[in-house]
Amino acid sequence: MEGQNLPADIIQVIDQLERHCLSPDGSLISKSAYYDLQLAREEMSRERLRYLEAMAIYCEAMAMVEEYQQAVSEIK
Repeated sequence: MEGQNLPADIIQVIDQLERHCLSPDGSLISKSAYYDLQLAREEMSRERLRYLEAMAIYCEAMAMVEEYQQAVSEIK
């Protein structure tokens, strides 16, 4: 900021905003929005993991059904 020839008090306000109000990643969003986004990302990751686990169980169950149907058709 100092390279932009801003008054010292403006630079101080900007520094305080960056330290106390803005996200730590430099994206210029508020800290609360940043942490809300982090929580949403974590929840999405957990939800995706639950979905993948459910899909794996479903695929396993379908394979068992297909094996059963094939075994039954071979008996007939």
